[in-house]
Amino acid sequence: ATNKPGVYKMSKEIENHVKYIVNQIEQGFSDDELNCDDEPMTA
Repeated sequence: ATNKPGVYKMSKEIENHVKYIVNQIEQGFSDDELNCDDEPMTA
């Protein structure tokens, strides 16, 4: 595989984006969004 700067730059951006998402999930950022997708439970 040839080392192209463009591909390397893009992979680093993806890596940083994944780290950001993981950070948000660990902070409980996605909990509210996941709950919003569920239909509200009515007694």
